[in-house]
Amino acid sequence: MNSSKRIMLGLGIVIVIVFVWLAISGRDSSKSSLHFEPLDAQLALLERVYPVWFGPPVDVLEDEGGVRVVCDWFVLQSLASSPGEGWTEALEAFHANSMDYAVSRGVGTNYWAGEAAFALLEAMLKGDGGRQRVLDLCAAHAPALSAKIDNNVAAFRALGEAEALLDASGALRADKRSIARLLHRHIWVEISRGQFPIERIQPPEERMAMFRWQVEVSQMPLDRKLAQLRRFEAAAPHGYDYAYAAAVLWYNRGEYAHACHAINSALNDVSVLDERTVQMYRNVIAKIKQADASACVQRDPLVAEP
Repeated sequence: MNSSKRIMLGLGIVIVIVFVWLAISGRDSSKSSLHFEPLDAQLALLERVYPVWFGPPVDVLEDEGGVRVVCDWFVLQSLASSPGEGWTEALEAFHANSMDYAVSRGVGTNYWAGEAAFALLEAMLKGDGGRQRVLDLCAAHAPALSAKIDNNVAAFRALGEAEALLDASGALRADKRSIARLLHRHIWVEISRGQFPIERIQPPEERMAMFRWQVEVSQMPLDRKLAQLRRFEAAAPHGYDYAYAAAVLWYNRGEYAHACHAINSALNDVSVLDERTVQMYRNVIAKIKQADASACVQRDPLVAEP
């Protein structure tokens, strides 16, 4: 990889990491009469999917190849805030050792290595010797890590404080662990996907969870959320109510006419709607009218003209 490509890749990964932090900071948690369902069920589904997708758990920390991958990750994340030649070299080491480990033990080990890294980070946030455990584990493979490792905790602590993932002691809250894990997975996958096909290291259920987090929870600008809706709908047209999502996004912005338009556009395509969905959409329009009686000036496409 030439130097210019290294720099561009480095900047791209940093943008991903920064985005995750910025996207959740300052999030408005206020409720409205139109809202998204919590992610709890989607996250619970992942617990059943991961072992099926990646195979039985692998204790990567008992394997020299797995330790290399995990320690490379901590080195990489410690350098991510200021990407330079050292960061690029760390990225290449992570990619090379991840590939070697996958060749020897299977691609599923990429996931289990990420889980081990998250568990170690969780222990570091908790204290109680977590930091020293990482340093001891990585002493041979990454002897210079001790001077940089606190950057990992500082970055994730800022993320955790913005999202209220941490308790008063600075440890991860038990009820927020699944969200923290998902965000960590997102960064892991984005950095790993240059080495592995995305469909090998990320099950569709996790892609849906990340998509839902971006659209339903994060503070991405509205135009980017709507663009993300369009992109995901084109790639996966079934299994998610894109019209309702667009209506909720517009509604929460106070753009009630746009919210109505999203629903009425879906009602125009009656061939793909069942009776339950049609009634739900009409209920949505009624809620929008409660907020602004003049918003829904379009007639219901399923009601015949007199």
